[in-house]
Amino acid sequence: KALQQSRSDSREAKPDIKQLQEAVSLQKETERKLEEMLASETEGGALDQLIQRARNLTNRQQRLNHKTKASALKLLGRSKDSLNEKEKLEIGSLVREQTKVSETYKDLEQRIGDLIDSTKKDNPQLSEQLLSTLSEARQSQIRTEMNSARTALSENKLLSALKPQDNVDKKLQRLLERLRRNKRLEDKSLEAFKKGLSEKLKEMMQLSENQQFLNEMQKQSQEAKKKIKKSRRQLDRLK
Repeated sequence: KALQQSRSDSREAKPDIKQLQEAVSLQKETERKLEEMLASETEGGALDQLIQRARNLTNRQQRLNHKTKASALKLLGRSKDSLNEKEKLEIGSLVREQTKVSETYKDLEQRIGDLIDSTKKDNPQLSEQLLSTLSEARQSQIRTEMNSARTALSENKLLSALKPQDNVDKKLQRLLERLRRNKRLEDKSLEAFKKGLSEKLKEMMQLSENQQFLNEMQKQSQEAKKKIKKSRRQLDRLK
């Protein structure tokens, strides 16, 4: 009976091949998810940088708008020829600043495009969201408005520059809000991803504990076999 019990225990303790295969598959899936999570965090950092650049650009345009309004009030009714050197330099400064803001915005568009391309394979959802954001910004013709403002400033038509500048401010704020929304959605997606990964890790731990239990049972069964063989030898000597 003891021998039969030992054989039965041995069969029960035999490692579960299917469970081992599940563990290997689960481990590979978990490793892949870890890599995706690390990539997502990197992309999240790049998106944070875009938001910071968009915020700085919006603030810069707003400061320029205030300066233009102040100069427009001060030089109201003055022709270009009647301006003194200091006043001409003041207007020239506004023109140069609007030009720099336009160039900075062009660079921002390029950076958004670069992130769209870099996330297309590993994070298509974020890539599509950013593409929608960039498309909306381009359709709103921000750069066209900036160029209109710069042309008006260069012609000493400060009042005429105020409207396109105000439009630029509103559109940049819209772009900034879209980028922030993209970031919130990405953060929410990343949190859900981390939760799923945590559950996978728990499954791996459970499978590992189950396998340890099976291994221990097999070890005990082998020890029982040795004891039975020893008892048989002892009985044989007594015969």
